[in-house]
Amino acid sequence: AGGTGVAIARLATALQHRGVDVVCYACEGSAISGVEVRTCGVFADSIAYPRAVNEMKGKEVLSFRATEDAVIYQAIEDALQDTSIHVIHNHSFSSIPFFLSHFISKPILHTLHVPPTRSAMTEALRVCKTSNLPLHIVAVSHAHAQIWQPYYPVNQFIYNGLDFKALPYSSHHNGTLAFAGRIVPTKGIEDAIEIATRLGKNLAIYGDPKLANRSYFQSRIQPLL
Repeated sequence: AGGTGVAIARLATALQHRGVDVVCYACEGSAISGVEVRTCGVFADSIAYPRAVNEMKGKEVLSFRATEDAVIYQAIEDALQDTSIHVIHNHSFSSIPFFLSHFISKPILHTLHVPPTRSAMTEALRVCKTSNLPLHIVAVSHAHAQIWQPYYPVNQFIYNGLDFKALPYSSHHNGTLAFAGRIVPTKGIEDAIEIATRLGKNLAIYGDPKLANRSYFQSRIQPLL
């Protein structure tokens, strides 16, 4: 559904090409060529926020996050019971994998994909830090690692992999600008529209206003199109 999913798919595919067997845990309907996908019977609709978090009631948010945590716990439990799985790589936004790291028998690596804006993640890492619980954590850039430092010392970063064959370089273009990303306030789509307007150039927008961000799209972006 977004950049994190694409990064995971690329990583899984690349590992398969290097001869490493990979199992991905994802929602029903997910598919990665050549990679085993286990869904644990979970559908995306059951864990998808119906609207922006700031538009939801507290109990509703807690209910969704509890469901997320239960799903992640179920996936980790399945991986622990499978003797063919030797390493667990956590890409979720749940606090559960951090807390379980100290108790499970298999090595677990955590890749952070988001800034420290989710309280469940920040508080979990803060607790692990104050409790001196060792975690193997990787960020996706140097700057990304730096902003997580107040919560947990993140000393390693690995850039998301790109398949440049799928994005061939070309020196020829028609002058059109492009924005690609989720239609949310944090992605800077309004800035992209302003820049294109000032330059007098066309802007192609590639993004999907998901249900959770529909009100933002309708009130802030649609009038500018």
